[in-house]
Amino acid sequence: MVAGESGLPEDFVVHDPVLVRGGHQDLVGEVCAKREIQHEVAFRLAGEDAHMAQLQRLEEHLVGELALVLDAEDLVKVLVLDGVAVEVPVFLRAGAFLLQFLGDHLADLVNDFGQEAQAVVNFVQGRLVEVVMRVDIQVKLHGPARQFMLGGEIMVPSVVELDLAEVLARYLVHTFNIVLKTGPFQRSQGFIQYRTGQEARGRYIDRMQTVAPAVARAREVFDSGVTRPLAWRLEQLGNLRRMLIERRSEFAEALGSDLGKHATEALLTEIGFVTAEASHLEKNLERWLRPRRVPVPLSVQPAKAWTEMTPLGVVLVISPWNYPLQLLLAPLAGALAAGNTVVLKPSEHAPATSAAMARWIPEYLAGAAEVVQGAIPETAALLAERFDHIFFTGGEAAGKVVLRAAAENLTPVTLELGGKSPAYVDSSTDLAKAAKRIAWGRFLNAGQTCVAPDYVLATEDVLVPLERELAKAIRSLFGTDAARSRFYGRIIDDRHFGRLGALADGSTVVHGGERDAASRYFAPTLLRPAPGDAVMDEEIFGPLLPLIPVSGREEAISMINARAKPLALYVFSDDAGTRRAFSEQTSSGALCFDVPAAHLLVPGLPFGGVGGSGMGAYHGEHSLRTFSHERSTLAKPYWPETLAVIFPPYTRAKLRVISSFVVPAGKKPGKP
Repeated sequence: MVAGESGLPEDFVVHDPVLVRGGHQDLVGEVCAKREIQHEVAFRLAGEDAHMAQLQRLEEHLVGELALVLDAEDLVKVLVLDGVAVEVPVFLRAGAFLLQFLGDHLADLVNDFGQEAQAVVNFVQGRLVEVVMRVDIQVKLHGPARQFMLGGEIMVPSVVELDLAEVLARYLVHTFNIVLKTGPFQRSQGFIQYRTGQEARGRYIDRMQTVAPAVARAREVFDSGVTRPLAWRLEQLGNLRRMLIERRSEFAEALGSDLGKHATEALLTEIGFVTAEASHLEKNLERWLRPRRVPVPLSVQPAKAWTEMTPLGVVLVISPWNYPLQLLLAPLAGALAAGNTVVLKPSEHAPATSAAMARWIPEYLAGAAEVVQGAIPETAALLAERFDHIFFTGGEAAGKVVLRAAAENLTPVTLELGGKSPAYVDSSTDLAKAAKRIAWGRFLNAGQTCVAPDYVLATEDVLVPLERELAKAIRSLFGTDAARSRFYGRIIDDRHFGRLGALADGSTVVHGGERDAASRYFAPTLLRPAPGDAVMDEEIFGPLLPLIPVSGREEAISMINARAKPLALYVFSDDAGTRRAFSEQTSSGALCFDVPAAHLLVPGLPFGGVGGSGMGAYHGEHSLRTFSHERSTLAKPYWPETLAVIFPPYTRAKLRVISSFVVPAGKKPGKP
């Protein structure tokens, strides 16, 4: 059926949430009445114990009992989460069409239910109008490139990254289901009717039966007290190391399948990295866990005071796809060392590694860790559960979703995000050596590293020879044709491959740029971007390295400070004044001189961001502190009762004792 200017045919009944499907035709869209949803449509029912019973007896057309699992506050956030593609004009036309179409339905509802429905209808209409207007404002067309902006941070060339049909349906049903569960509509069957296939509903039931029980099992083990002794913690760390040693080939094969990682790179950056982290924790854990004595002031003596690290409880770890083993298991090691149980959510974008985790972790870490596979619905279902700490590694938009979900239970959160980590190079350094290290840090894992140098700042007289040295370094690392190199990775999926291609094509390529969509190979690429190029408006997360001219270190520092605080900052300079200037005048998660990314290999250094690049840190003892509560303890005997001097009734003598010994003001401060 085709929707004309007058709307839908009179006898039309919507049995599918896909109300409008964008296309290249001149008409607004095609309304799909008969097509069942083949992909998963995930819901979350209100209430805990009644989930399964309600779902299994639910008639498919009743929407009033359901609430969408993506509990987003507005469409813009849902768009960022959904991530496929539709052309911007189609989306805007569809939004206008839906306003007209649903406006007629809302008018009918007021007529059917009377004026008591008017306030609720106004709410729905207002939300819909608001979101379409917001998208209309935030989508800006600039020649062939179109930007979809969220807080000025997210840029998507050529297309808005969303599935028009799915996202609009999700937002509308989310809003209307809130309405249908309140006020005069509580007993209504709804006016947007779902007809989900049995397979999709079965998958949802399986999903709900996986998530909640996994969290419950982890909670039960922790509540039993078995995780608190040092022996249990050391045993789990040993089991983790044993798994990585005994199943090293399986994990390396999975990483190769997902990201094209060479086995040696997999050992260096993933398998061996976590093995070394667990070993470091084992070696030092007993010493770090010892209670720490705290001096007791004279006014409280006799007494003893100390602090001790106590477990938090059940920890949720959500990992990304770029280092799918390291960024899942390194936090796991710290959480286990702290005496917690852990629920692990590996990335669905690294399916081979995720499957390997689900296969081996239950065998080696039974009772200590649970693995929940899946995508956004599973993650949303997990975030609806109560945890004692959430550890998330990923992008800023998703980090905000995690933070909002954690706020519901006042759950502490560690966010390891990212951003654009700059490198500054001046003429005092050895350009050939600097170029080799920059190229290694940038193109490791095909550039898909959160701490990779994202762009290079230097004066023009440095950039020209540096560009030549970078090209030489790329050939030295990966040969004359990186596509044939066994040591060069691949882009994770087609969507990111297309995104990187658009960024490169929208700038000036001075080296590289070759690509192959079939294998997702993207050559190490050097860019000379012009002002306004999209490549400088987002974290690249791929093998593109922009070279940006500046007048000197002052302009470089000014440019860096004008952006969000980076996860890392790299300075290649032998000049003491330059090093001091970057140390004193910038803020970043890490600051490294003459080397990128290698600070992760130092177990005593905390790894984490600041501001927009994250909150919290881990690795080594910092992991123990992240996943523990440092509890204060004070023990004071009843005799002698020295607290009598602070008990009422108060006298002048007590006042002198209190002011002199209990809360002394110290020496009188001098005049400035």
